[in-house]
Amino acid sequence: MKDKIAYLAPEIPALSATFVTGELLEMETQGFSVLPISVHRPTAPATGREAERLSRVTCYLYEQSWVSLIWSHLKRIATRPVRYIRSLNLLVRDLIRVGPFSRTAAGLCYRWARASHLADILDANRCEHLHTHFAHIPTDLAMYASAMGGVPFSFTAHANDLFERGWLLKEKVRRAAFAATISEFNLRYLISRGAPEASIHVMRCGVNPTLFEARPPKELATPPLLGSIGRMVEKKGFHQLIKACAILKRQGIAFHLEMAGHGPMKEALQQRVLDLGLSAEVTFKGPLAHAEVPGWLAGLDAFVLPCRRDDQGDMDGIPVVLMEAMASGVPVVSTAISGIPELIDEGTTGLLCEPDNEDDLAESLKLLLAHPDLRRSLSQNGRGKVEAEFHQGANTAALARLIRRASFPRPFPPQQKRPIGNPPRYIVVSPVRDEEAYLPATIESIAAQTIAPTEYILVDDGSTDNTPEIIREAAKEYPFIRYVKRSNRGERQVGPGVVEAFYDGYAAIASTAYDFICKMDGDLTVGSTYFETLFNKFHKDPYLGAASGKLFLELEDGRLVEERITDESVLGGVLCLSRSCFEAIGGFTRQVMWDGITFHRCRMEGYRTRSFNTPALQITDHRIMGSSHKSIYHGRLRWGWGQYFMGTHPLYILVAGLYRVIERPFVVGGLLIIAGYFQGWVTRTRQYSHPGFKASLRAWQLERLKMGKRLEVLPEPTGPVPQDGIDQRETADANPPS
Repeated sequence: MKDKIAYLAPEIPALSATFVTGELLEMETQGFSVLPISVHRPTAPATGREAERLSRVTCYLYEQSWVSLIWSHLKRIATRPVRYIRSLNLLVRDLIRVGPFSRTAAGLCYRWARASHLADILDANRCEHLHTHFAHIPTDLAMYASAMGGVPFSFTAHANDLFERGWLLKEKVRRAAFAATISEFNLRYLISRGAPEASIHVMRCGVNPTLFEARPPKELATPPLLGSIGRMVEKKGFHQLIKACAILKRQGIAFHLEMAGHGPMKEALQQRVLDLGLSAEVTFKGPLAHAEVPGWLAGLDAFVLPCRRDDQGDMDGIPVVLMEAMASGVPVVSTAISGIPELIDEGTTGLLCEPDNEDDLAESLKLLLAHPDLRRSLSQNGRGKVEAEFHQGANTAALARLIRRASFPRPFPPQQKRPIGNPPRYIVVSPVRDEEAYLPATIESIAAQTIAPTEYILVDDGSTDNTPEIIREAAKEYPFIRYVKRSNRGERQVGPGVVEAFYDGYAAIASTAYDFICKMDGDLTVGSTYFETLFNKFHKDPYLGAASGKLFLELEDGRLVEERITDESVLGGVLCLSRSCFEAIGGFTRQVMWDGITFHRCRMEGYRTRSFNTPALQITDHRIMGSSHKSIYHGRLRWGWGQYFMGTHPLYILVAGLYRVIERPFVVGGLLIIAGYFQGWVTRTRQYSHPGFKASLRAWQLERLKMGKRLEVLPEPTGPVPQDGIDQRETADANPPS
């Protein structure tokens, strides 16, 4: 039986909030049975088969009669008096906060009364969680209904519900199971209003890129066709757009603008077009059905939406239509306001101009129309940005995890969905640069495996020594070895540079039939049964998604010193993931600390990660970890900075740094780790922001310090797992303490 949740929004299904409908439908694919609840019927309903289906099953809250509402309250007083009194107490405290004789107070009283009916709906349909969109009216209803009926609630905050009608924000975040918001900008705003940061998650309001076909580069139409769509209200900046069009016309630049949408300012905008003599250049198309938008966008040469802050302080968050245009391969122009710069990287995925500055807007449009290479670059990068960060499916999956964590705390189902070949099929990708001293031994250790790789792809990342010749000779001897050449970047790249080189190799994979993807450094060696033993671990544990052995540093005197890591951590140097796990986490992130992020993302997706300390899984490192780029001292400083970027808890990094003062380089290494973290904090480095990641990471870290409890629950393997003998060697911890 599917888990039952409810979705509440002002209007379902509404033409102006198709992102709510899309997310609701996507949530059904995540294994939930979803009950849609709308505050009232939409004035402009969305159209289409799915929208019509939703309208038939949606409960419309404000259509209940007052007689039945009074009866609902009487039943609650009789059956749940304690909860009823608790909700009334919340209301009284809220009225004091907003002013008991204010218009907001009157609205709270009305919504408290209606919340009893909402609680009845949740009870009757056995819903175990309620999620709302918008932090104003729907969240008022949700928090009072939750107090009356006991069903946990959460909400997603957008724009108008924060900047113009943002009452009781701190209280709502504290009462909710969790809060989500669509941008880092909104997160900072909520924190400035006193909301606790730990309870808020940045959850992008995304789109489904598959609904918007990325068009190939095209020549400009004659005249070039510009487009803009949205509700015709002050914050969309349409007045400034019309003024910018007048500037372009005066400069003799040919264009035609189509404005789609409706709203209270439409007549004023039409009059402005007449006053400026733009009747031949500007056309008002009226509202478009959502199904018509992709086709309309595909015909545009550029999309423009000059958002601004209106007189009441309201402004857009990150308009979904900008994502839709970018997903369609249309270059976009907008303004640097609110969360829009988180979607549009100036000059890379779009163009940004100053709000309320029609001259700047006209210059941006002029630049775009005059440079075909710029349009082509923005088109390609724009779609890539949407696919990577604003994909509705990925963001809804992250939201689903938060809901399950809040209201359905039970173990994940086993994750291995693909049958594993016999023998297992695996791809090894090795980014290498200037590894002539170590690479021959690495290649020989792979060639000696009892289960040979399907492909072993060596990516030469601009070597200046004999590394390319070593790879070419090995490829002649071993048919599974392939050589990929990258241009010289001038120096060895670590962190995101390694991942970029890895993806060049990943793109070169020829086989479509493989079970595991492995990333391996070019200065490591493993025993001949390494991969056979590792795949046996995957076979025994259906939850295992990423695994490695333990790393041992070879000293000059021949001794092996263990670079210890916790058993749940995996080594980035020889990291092996099941294909299903790799695809579930969206691959490696092109950021510093990519390996640590990978480990925690796997766990968030319901996969176990393990490093095993057995002789067969011993990994020999021929160069001290972190010393391949500049120096070991720089490596420790970089590692501390990367921990800040990843979101590590400050108490955890303090303990980890102090713990490492006893390892090489003694004392200094541990202090540099702490200094690197502090450097990230002082410079306010922007942190990794995958939804729910920071909270999950810190919960795991605090559990390691015996100060908390992790958020994900994974069952341990049910059967006994054979334990191989462990060699006793000198050890020196190279990772945070267990």
